[in-house]
Amino acid sequence: MSLIIYSVYTIYALAGLLATINIAIKPKLFWPILLVASVVGGGLMIQGYGLIDEYLLGMALLGGLIALFRGKISFKQTTKTIWQKVHYYLFMIFIGYMLCQSVRGLIVLNDLRITRWIIYYLLLGLLAWLLFKKALNWPSPQKITLIIAVAGLVYFSAYLLTGYFYEAFSHGSRYDLQGYLWAGTAAAMLPLTIVLASVISLLKNYSPPKHILGWVIILISTLASYYYGSRVGILIILSFIVLALILLKFKQFIFFLLIFLIITGFFKFGGSLLGFSRIIVQSATLHSPSDSGRLMHLQAGIDAIRQKPKTALFGFGVHTNRLIIGPYLQKLGYFQGGPTPPIIHTTGLGALFIDTGFIGVFLFYANLIVVGCRVLFAKRNPNRLTFLLIIGMFALWPLISDVQDVILLYLLIIPAGIFNYLSQPIKTPTDPTRPIKLCFLASADSIHSVKWISYFCQKNYQVSWISLTPLTAGEINNIKFYRVPGLGKIAPINLLFDTIRLRRLLQEIKPDILHAHYAGANGILAALSGFHPLILTVWGSDILINTKSKIKGPFIKFALRQADLITCDAQHMVGTLNQLGITSDKIKQINFGVDTQKFQPQKQPGSIRKQLNLASRPLIISLRQLEPIYDVSSLIKAIAIVSRKTPDIACLIIGQGSENKSLRALTQSLDIQDKIIFVGHLPNDQLPKYLAAADIYVSTALSDAGISASTAEAMACGVPVIVTDTGENKKWIHSGHNGFIIPAQNPKALAAKIIWLLQNPRTRQSFGQRGRQTIQQKNDYYQEMAKMGKIYQIYARATK
Repeated sequence: MSLIIYSVYTIYALAGLLATINIAIKPKLFWPILLVASVVGGGLMIQGYGLIDEYLLGMALLGGLIALFRGKISFKQTTKTIWQKVHYYLFMIFIGYMLCQSVRGLIVLNDLRITRWIIYYLLLGLLAWLLFKKALNWPSPQKITLIIAVAGLVYFSAYLLTGYFYEAFSHGSRYDLQGYLWAGTAAAMLPLTIVLASVISLLKNYSPPKHILGWVIILISTLASYYYGSRVGILIILSFIVLALILLKFKQFIFFLLIFLIITGFFKFGGSLLGFSRIIVQSATLHSPSDSGRLMHLQAGIDAIRQKPKTALFGFGVHTNRLIIGPYLQKLGYFQGGPTPPIIHTTGLGALFIDTGFIGVFLFYANLIVVGCRVLFAKRNPNRLTFLLIIGMFALWPLISDVQDVILLYLLIIPAGIFNYLSQPIKTPTDPTRPIKLCFLASADSIHSVKWISYFCQKNYQVSWISLTPLTAGEINNIKFYRVPGLGKIAPINLLFDTIRLRRLLQEIKPDILHAHYAGANGILAALSGFHPLILTVWGSDILINTKSKIKGPFIKFALRQADLITCDAQHMVGTLNQLGITSDKIKQINFGVDTQKFQPQKQPGSIRKQLNLASRPLIISLRQLEPIYDVSSLIKAIAIVSRKTPDIACLIIGQGSENKSLRALTQSLDIQDKIIFVGHLPNDQLPKYLAAADIYVSTALSDAGISASTAEAMACGVPVIVTDTGENKKWIHSGHNGFIIPAQNPKALAAKIIWLLQNPRTRQSFGQRGRQTIQQKNDYYQEMAKMGKIYQIYARATK
């Protein structure tokens, strides 16, 4: 047995030497070698010491330094963001502090073995410095995923088979190897976090042949977790099963779950249903009897340092915990009345408190928080949820095991480390000859959505449309429509299920661009999906009104921050977005536009008059919805005033809404029910005929984003307009030139302008002509959509 052990150690030594030589010759091998070493060597030990990954890190860095001196690699001058600088200096402060504590521990204990920790933290500091200087280039994200996956397969296969063969041939227990050849199960299972993250990426982003590798890893790691009775391993797998529900296709999630359930039921209990249910409960239990001992160690560690302010802040020095903690455990009854051993092996957070004090614990968690913030707020981060889950696990890990000597942990959280590198968007070349794949997340009951999307369906685009509402605003050809029966409400449980549905659809569609219309439910779901590039079109009330809500506001602001580009149709909305923290370079003004070929003056406008039996009566028209914000009641009151001078006046009110009954009651109370015709909702295609029949268009809205679509459509049809002084109406309508602007909620002023225009037909005609010219020049549908098409080209070809 000793011969076998020493043969293994010789292999380790030769592996380090080969690592140095290969990296010195080919520096691009630095990361592949270090990633494999940190995964495969993470749980291995040399006679109880976890030195293998540390040794290989040192040999890899030696190779990197040789390559640097030989000119094979060089420092790169790059501009650092404030987050990068904060993260780097905070990490270096932590490393410097731990170095001081290591020297302190060496002096206190007078034990040369503590020099291991001095070397260890020097190596980590050197690695952080080289990364900050951009001296070591990362492989592609795809290669990193495969390297970690293959290393994980090798590691967990070796972990499983070593225990099996040891029991088969030595007649000992697999647990005899813990603390000698392998670390305890908690520490040995730590690589499972990043290995399963790579599996999720394989299943999500790679071709089916590579999926086999992912399924095999899940199978082997689940077997290993149960074989060694690792509650930590099982909890990690359960966490990733939940993550798979969100990130993977539903079939993949079910297969993942089935692998786990089958092994759970039959590996441990031979198919017993009772045993099967019992182990499920046990596996998901967050507390077991062994945790009581860990909690006592933590309490004893805190008790030990809080006696004096100095020790509370700085502790006693690295590795002093084994001598300090005994009396405090005795006070807590840990030894149940027995004698206190002179040296006690303690781990986890209790050991960290004694060794480094509150400052050491603070610096460790501060680094976790900073890297978590960088992951959370990184734009177009394809791994946000996965990495946040792992960071959460690392935050809890010190409660059960040591993390100070785990190289893999530091490779993940170090500045410019794995988390930060893989939080960048993955750039993939696109075929310039294939059509751009657009996916819209927009309400299908809005004509604005239909107009926008239909333009690109007629061009060289592959268009998909996802909607939380049924398609009622008009049919479109050449499109894949997905009706998601989402709840569409901004509540945590609703958002969770809607986000899962949206993620699965996006995995199926694989668009080049996701474009969400309206920053309410659509924009929030699009942001939560994590898909990029994400374009968000705001419509008005979503940012002018809803951002003031204590519930909706934070969600909408989150959606705005996550969008790669925001479009709006009014300059004052640009100002509002700026106030919400969105920079102008992220905003483009694209108007919804009016189809001036569809909405134009008609040669024979009398069909609707005949249909409604209006003959030559003066006709006013309104196209606004019957909602309080559009103040249609002011129009009805104005018609009552106009009717005193023009008794044959008629008014068409087209639209529907919550005020339908109250507005009808108002017409009856004013005794003008013969003057007002409530038409109800009309398809957009029928509006040109009704506008052609009208003499004057009126909008009494209390608020508008830019110019309303109905006002622009009326102007395109050559109908003179009278509108209230809201939104950006003054930028489109110059009162007395191409229409009239009146104060809001002023029926008398409105009536006066209606009467004046009815009495001046030439002015009506000139207003109408000038209004159409304005729309043709500034708000033509085809010109605006062509602008948007150029934007799609830029974002689709830049990144996927």
